[in-house]
Amino acid sequence: MKMRLGFFGLPILLFIVLLCPHCSVDKNDSSDDDDDTTTEASPTPWPTDDDTVDDDTHDDDTWGETYHYPLGETSISYLSGTLAIAYDEKCDGYDDDYAILDVEFKINGSEWQTQLWDYGYYLPSFFNELAVYDDHTFLAVFDRYSETALYLISDEDWIELPCLESTDGPLAVARDGAGTIHIAHIRVPDYFNPVGYEQAEYSVQTETGWDTEVLIPVTSRYPKKPGDNGISLALDSADRSHLALWSGGNITYWLRTDGAWQNPEIVSFGALARTFSVKLNSAEDPSVVYCNIDRELEITRRGEDGWHSRLLPAACGNGRYGSVLDQDDVLHLAYVDGDGSIAYGSVSLNETATWQTEIVDSNADYENMSFPFNVSLALDDSGFAHLTYHNRSQVLYATNQEGPFTIEIVYQGDSPDE
Repeated sequence: MKMRLGFFGLPILLFIVLLCPHCSVDKNDSSDDDDDTTTEASPTPWPTDDDTVDDDTHDDDTWGETYHYPLGETSISYLSGTLAIAYDEKCDGYDDDYAILDVEFKINGSEWQTQLWDYGYYLPSFFNELAVYDDHTFLAVFDRYSETALYLISDEDWIELPCLESTDGPLAVARDGAGTIHIAHIRVPDYFNPVGYEQAEYSVQTETGWDTEVLIPVTSRYPKKPGDNGISLALDSADRSHLALWSGGNITYWLRTDGAWQNPEIVSFGALARTFSVKLNSAEDPSVVYCNIDRELEITRRGEDGWHSRLLPAACGNGRYGSVLDQDDVLHLAYVDGDGSIAYGSVSLNETATWQTEIVDSNADYENMSFPFNVSLALDDSGFAHLTYHNRSQVLYATNQEGPFTIEIVYQGDSPDE
């Protein structure tokens, strides 16, 4: 294990802790802004922690003790025999309120090896992205206080790249043919002044930093959880950006050519937030897969005469899905099914192909968590699936490398309110 000191020193961190309004929420309280049973929009997209009710944090439980548990989304990536899983580890106690980015490595089937990067924030940031950068390195993108940090990482080293201003929302990352990094991200309202709307932004790496533009000034106001709007990005061989956004139940598609955005197109007038992703087939035609408002999986493909939809025989639920389109134009999808189980399915984008699916985990316990839930997916060189997701205080990993899916605990945190 390697421990590295983050951006903040101890004096600054202690000062931040003293100023920080802690965050807590009662999952069964009708006044809970983040309760999934609530249909009202939340005036404050983050949990509010005044320690008057019980929640997933331990600020009011035991003085002098620090509890560790996973927080926010997980992400998984595969590169040349190496699997990597990234997630936020929250360190929570009377004298501690910060987070660590954990990256777990599994090299050629070995045991998981942990690297920690202490980046010491005190505001909840739920999102990170782990992607392949080159033949030897992963790219990790995550928020740390007021910055979105980028690191080239391996099991041996971390190399910091120029950061950009934090948006505290979900993000999507891609590289163009010249190696330039593109980041599509959602900016959520300020923690101390949570009024207004979320907005989509697009950042392109430059020689001196980043060039950022506001893509949509206004998306949905006050989502139930920060980043509910979601965002998905793909780049084609001509370095055109294909972007999918959700706003107010609609999915829109955006195309960027030679640095200019074309007028957006409506893909769907009824979709669940965060369940969508955009993919490019071998002909570089975009397809968007999502869970529609009838809770059915749907694929919508763009042709010369517009968008054409196809329903898949599968029920679906809330959460951000993991998706991969392989070189044979087969879509692989890790998702939440209609019963709340974690499921994996695959189908060729050929219109006559048959949807195949199986249950990965029917006992996943993620309901009513105060942060967004996702399932992340990667394929290895042999086409086997590798998934990661939260199960309350655990980070789980599942694979079908040896037949039916097997599940492994990658990280065991302290149970909430134990």
